[in-house]
Amino acid sequence: MEYSKNILFEKYLQMQGIHLGEDIVSLKKKSISEELVKKQFQSISKFHYIAKNYHGHDLKNIDNKIGKLIERYKIEIRILKRNISELEKVNEFNKDGKSISDSFYKMLKISENCISKAMEADYLELIKRSMKNNEICLGNTYFNNISENEVLNIKSLNGICFNMVEFDGIYILNKIKDSGINFNWNSLIHEYALAEKLNENSEAFIMALILYPSEYMKWIRRYVKNSGEFSNDYYAMKLSKAINKYGENKGVNLC
Repeated sequence: MEYSKNILFEKYLQMQGIHLGEDIVSLKKKSISEELVKKQFQSISKFHYIAKNYHGHDLKNIDNKIGKLIERYKIEIRILKRNISELEKVNEFNKDGKSISDSFYKMLKISENCISKAMEADYLELIKRSMKNNEICLGNTYFNNISENEVLNIKSLNGICFNMVEFDGIYILNKIKDSGINFNWNSLIHEYALAEKLNENSEAFIMALILYPSEYMKWIRRYVKNSGEFSNDYYAMKLSKAINKYGENKGVNLC
């Protein structure tokens, strides 16, 4: 279908038959199956195919997030290591016992290994492919934002950005994992790669990032910042829960 380059991205999507802004019925956790997730992958892939073929002037208004999450994680790890080192010098890190400090070094190693695995997955080539293909991510790919029956429905485009399509897969898999559902992640990642025509490096990259202990890192950052928002016992409890949840939900031993 021919269109003017003056057509806005949202209008272009509608011209391609995508329905926008309509409410989508939320799915109950117990109704989410691996087959339903695979079907969702196909809907996400359809959006990606349509989106990357938009070449209008509205592209300049789309946020570019390529490479930003990995860099954020690297900075996060570097700052935490420095802050913990400073706390240790004044014997502050162990003031609540060794449980927090011992778990920190274990989780720090996991975090660093996940980033290393992501980088080893030919990361720069994945970025080059994404830029060459004009890949646009939806951002929120969960069931409450994109669905497909007779037509493709998208509730919100607020998360639209230039990024590797791997990240739309990472988003939905993390949402499912964080809800407490434990699927065969290796199998689902492979199915997503098939839907998106991605290679084994992409699969390794996705796995590395869904293994990154983001919940734990969030709470250890708050603990180190020590703004007085919560007690040390509360931080210890949240960190312990994050570790336990991490162990329950991964189901694989990559990092």
